[in-house]
Amino acid sequence: MKKLTLANPLVEEIRQIKVEYGFRMRWDLIEMYHRIGTAILSHRDTSERQPTWDLVDLSGATGVSVRDLYRSIQFAKKFPDLALLPEGKDTSWRKVVHNYLPDTKREKSE
Repeated sequence: MKKLTLANPLVEEIRQIKVEYGFRMRWDLIEMYHRIGTAILSHRDTSERQPTWDLVDLSGATGVSVRDLYRSIQFAKKFPDLALLPEGKDTSWRKVVHNYLPDTKREKSE
């Protein structure tokens, strides 16, 4: 059996596939959280009175953690348009959370 090398066309094709789909997965996750935050904000803005739900109830009903719901809201408020992201599409949800959203622990101590 012949050993595959990094220069093998199949190896290169698989590596390119991984890069492309890895990028798509990261961007889809960012878009998902942005749409969740936008939906929550939109619902709050259009309600005639206070919403009859809170994030804990919403989390239980949707299976999205309270933390991710809260971060989604922060994200949609700070970046109403995804084109405003400093790194554009060259980012990840982890980078968004750690580099661009407020650090609630630090905010509480200040």
